[in-house]
Amino acid sequence: MDHFTVVEYIPQPAALVDARGVIRHLSRAARELLVQTGRLEPVNLVGEHFSLIWGSPPHQTELRAFIDKVMSTDGVLETWLEEAGKIDLEFGLARGQRIVEDGAVTGAIITRDDITGEAITRLSLQRTQRVFESVGKHLPDIVVFANADGEIIECNQVTTAVTGWQRDELIGQPIAVLSAHPDGAEDRFASLWAAGGAHHGIRQVRRSDGSTFPVDVLFAVIGEDDGESVACLLVRDQTERIKREEGENRLQRLESLGVLAGGIAHDFNNILTGIDGRLSLALAYAGSAGPLPRLLTEAEDAVRQAARLTDQLLTFAKGGTPRLERVDLAQIVRSQSAFASSGTQTRLTYDFEDNLWDVKADVHQIGRVIQNLVLNAIQAMNGTGSIEMVLCNVEVTAGHPSSLEPGRYLQLRVTDDGPGIPVEALNSIFEPYFSTKETTGLGLAVAHSITQSHGGSISVASPAGSGATFIIHLPAADPDTVTVSSQDTTLVPQSREPHRALRVLVMDDDPVILELMAEMLGALGHESEAARDGEDAVHLFRTALDARQPFDVVLLDLTVRGGQGGLKTRDAVRELRPDVPVILMSGYSEEEVTYGGDALGAGRFLSKPFGLSELRRALENVEDRLQER
Repeated sequence: MDHFTVVEYIPQPAALVDARGVIRHLSRAARELLVQTGRLEPVNLVGEHFSLIWGSPPHQTELRAFIDKVMSTDGVLETWLEEAGKIDLEFGLARGQRIVEDGAVTGAIITRDDITGEAITRLSLQRTQRVFESVGKHLPDIVVFANADGEIIECNQVTTAVTGWQRDELIGQPIAVLSAHPDGAEDRFASLWAAGGAHHGIRQVRRSDGSTFPVDVLFAVIGEDDGESVACLLVRDQTERIKREEGENRLQRLESLGVLAGGIAHDFNNILTGIDGRLSLALAYAGSAGPLPRLLTEAEDAVRQAARLTDQLLTFAKGGTPRLERVDLAQIVRSQSAFASSGTQTRLTYDFEDNLWDVKADVHQIGRVIQNLVLNAIQAMNGTGSIEMVLCNVEVTAGHPSSLEPGRYLQLRVTDDGPGIPVEALNSIFEPYFSTKETTGLGLAVAHSITQSHGGSISVASPAGSGATFIIHLPAADPDTVTVSSQDTTLVPQSREPHRALRVLVMDDDPVILELMAEMLGALGHESEAARDGEDAVHLFRTALDARQPFDVVLLDLTVRGGQGGLKTRDAVRELRPDVPVILMSGYSEEEVTYGGDALGAGRFLSKPFGLSELRRALENVEDRLQER
């Protein structure tokens, strides 16, 4: 059978060419294909070079080179053909086998297979790969491609960097390999694929070491009608967002808890005032004989301890706007730590740097911080052990771990030799009501609140079994401000008999307090009238003025439920008589009270609970001012 006959009946389009690549015969299938694709008439191509059949002009040179290579090579050679048809782009795979007769190459048989579908799939995948590389390169998120069976076919560099898996370890694996909950992952994938993709929500991704982290997953099925569809999973790490939201929720819970704590403390201070006032009256009447004075004094001390607890609650609730002044922190540390450790077997040591800067601080609030830290250490050591207190100057620069503003600070380190703080408790140590001991759990929360309100910071370090170190930073004072004593400098006159009886107007919404105030004022030799709210107080004050029997001093409760409180009442009575002395009373401490720009001065505020001696001192200050007029 001659070569012409063989080529004629080959089922694929085929051509017989001579050694130069010139067409000698075209198969039946080749002639039909040429007609369908609208190329030159087959009869006109016989005698022309083979490159004119399937190669478009840009590819004819490559096809000529292919024919030349076929003529010089044993075996079958292949090349990929890209052809422009009437409508669509077509692709073919050309195979060539040379013909050798009597030792000489006389020609070749060239066949062509239609591989359009395969070529389109290849191009689609290449195009998808280029898009993927571009997306994966610029997105900071995990990007994973999977096929319809849920097998990973590609991932970006972020995926390997974040999860610890190598690319070769992931390719070909089921997508469940990245899931912290692989059970049911195949069904979830199939459901999302059938839906064409969806927002998959918050999930947990598993790293190569078995650890997990939260992510938000967007699932999309992409592809073309004539190409293979793939699933694209855009996976965004949600660790920081969830931490931030948890922090915001925690802050909201703390704020709500603070409001509740403040209200409870305020009401409790009213109750303590009733107890403290009556105890002080009982002590005044008891004389000095027998055990009664001692018992009453011990009861008063118990009330003072309860008042310190409510003071802690109020500091936590409101923060207590600090009254900043330039103070010697070393003196505060020495005096307050000695006070807090008195009566225990704890040993205190001090290591203070020379030439320490002064700090901008509220003496009483920072004193409370020192006391709380020392008491916390004593409790951790069960009353025995040593506490080292170190003070030094530090310059904080940008990027400091504590996130402090750059500047000058004093650093205080309080270290105990107790058992240390459990690792699981370190992140909760400053939370209110958290405690590893049988305590209120407020001390460290208050210390944190106060240092934050001062523009400082507090942190803790506790190596396993090596005690705990609390580190405080407080802003240093400006060099040109005046230093004041770190002790309480309020001048309190000695108790004495009143110069004269005073007419006192008392306003409080608690009938128990009003009754107590009448007894206490009577015991001090003063006359009083009572009002339940601001409107009633203003009415009594106006009536007394009209009767030419004015009140010498007005005591006003700051907060009145359902009525006019102390501040508005103060303004109202001063409109009637501008020089009248006004003393505000509150279950909140003085630093929590906003006065509307009016500096009260000594003896102008009574913080509940108070007893007979505190009331006497406040009224003696009023008497002194009245005498000066």
